[in-house]
Amino acid sequence: MKELDNLIEGTFGAKPQKKSGFNFDDLISIVSEVMGSASPLINEEAIPKGAVYDASKTYDINLIPMPQLSELEWGTLNTPKDGGTRSSSDPRTQLSQYMSNIGGTGLRGKIEALNRFYSGEMAPEDFSSQSDKISKYLSYLVVYKTLTSIFTGFNASSAGFLFEPFLAIMLDAETGQQIPAAGADTIADFTIEKGSRPISLKAYTHGKLNVGGSFRQLVDDLTGPNPVMEYIAVTKEMEGDKGNPMSVSGKLHFKSFNFTLENMPDIIFNVSGKKHKNILELPRIFWDSKIVDMARDEDFLEQLKTPKSSAVDTEKLFGKYEEFVRAAFAASDIDSIADAVIEDFYEFVADRETGNYLNVGGSHLKAAKTVMPSEKRKAWANFINQWPVVTDNPDEPSYQDIIPILQAANGKWLKLLNRQPKGTARGEKTKQLKYQSADKTYARLKQLQKMDLDTYKTALKYLRGVVFNDQFELSGNSLDKNIASVDGDNLFSYGKYYVGTIVVGRNNIQQVLERCINELNTSILDIFASLRGLTDSINAYVADGLEDDRLITDPSSGAQAEAQNIDKKTGEIVEK
Repeated sequence: MKELDNLIEGTFGAKPQKKSGFNFDDLISIVSEVMGSASPLINEEAIPKGAVYDASKTYDINLIPMPQLSELEWGTLNTPKDGGTRSSSDPRTQLSQYMSNIGGTGLRGKIEALNRFYSGEMAPEDFSSQSDKISKYLSYLVVYKTLTSIFTGFNASSAGFLFEPFLAIMLDAETGQQIPAAGADTIADFTIEKGSRPISLKAYTHGKLNVGGSFRQLVDDLTGPNPVMEYIAVTKEMEGDKGNPMSVSGKLHFKSFNFTLENMPDIIFNVSGKKHKNILELPRIFWDSKIVDMARDEDFLEQLKTPKSSAVDTEKLFGKYEEFVRAAFAASDIDSIADAVIEDFYEFVADRETGNYLNVGGSHLKAAKTVMPSEKRKAWANFINQWPVVTDNPDEPSYQDIIPILQAANGKWLKLLNRQPKGTARGEKTKQLKYQSADKTYARLKQLQKMDLDTYKTALKYLRGVVFNDQFELSGNSLDKNIASVDGDNLFSYGKYYVGTIVVGRNNIQQVLERCINELNTSILDIFASLRGLTDSINAYVADGLEDDRLITDPSSGAQAEAQNIDKKTGEIVEK
């Protein structure tokens, strides 16, 4: 850091009077030159086994460095556009480096390691050397401070978005990454182990946990490439003045369980409340003795599809339209051509299956304010061409003869459409499918699991909750009472439902810092203090419009003095 001292001293040391020679470019030059030639602060051979605590100095948690809080930077694995690796100043790189020093394996192991440090139970065998000890102590303090900042300095929504990549990196510093919420095709919030292990994170106030989400998306995930969806539930038990984040402290309670392809029906059936069990209902056809063969037939599966919520029953509506046309022609003297008119209608005007007008857009099944909008006029043009405009032959009706009859039928048709509720097709189809109760469905799904896995997967995709895109919901109380009773393998990634608790809060971290002073070598804390003072002085100088040179030259608190202290303390570490 001596280069920084020399640069500042060279700029201000011999300055007889204030002038405008030191500007923003000079500041950028100082930072870039020093960062480009910085030397390691710690020499393996130089760190003393013990450190002397200077009781005259006060160290607070503001001296603990902290990586920049950034959801986007933390959550992605992107490398620079020109290749290579991310810089050491990159927020994700910084957080990953600190996280890599946290002991333990998996979430339970990490929490246990943090708590051992917090309670002062780390043993000499936890460190390979004195410098390793200092590095790990700082890393634990940084992680605690960062976690506290997330949950005490942000609202619930922002804290949740920051906590996702934080936890991803904590579990996998190399490949853990957040899944962007926009356009995500999974219920997971982040992945670890190179994307092969998806995890959904839920954070709630203690006592108000509710694990839920899209049942359709959950089934899509479990029937896809990763048939396991890990859930980590965190409840926050905080106290203090919410308007003063500095006073807030508390506990984070971690719990976890896994949805798997096999146990999903067990969890929904045994843990969901009665109100939400109906998502576990299956069409009656899945009890057919030939269902294994039927489920492989694409035509059969097509018949099981349920229309959209806004769809109408096309077949039923066209039946009514034909009824109106036949009645209108029956009331005339040319009722013998009613069948021909209906036949031409389907051939030249509207598609019998969808109700859409042929080749022109629009639909014959949608209500309209006018009898003949532009779409209808275009659609009927080809129909009109099939009939003579006028004729003298009474046995050969013209279009002029049949148009008033069609208008009469169409008038009744429009009145029907205006009264027709949306979603009638879905309602009719639901009745046809005859969904069975959750109790019967649960038993049948267990049978299908044993009979044929592919048929079982197909059945899951036709559950009522998937078809209607309902939400599943598991309350915290029910999970506490019932999740352990679910049978099957791989229910818990960390041995059991309750994983552990982490204490957070600035006052708590301060207590840990005070206990660690003698272990950390106070020269390092002095360096952090001077770095902070150096940064504050330069920021204030820039904010003041580069006018108050005392912020740089003051012998006790200016940037130059802080740089000299950094140089001195660095020398003390390296030379010992």
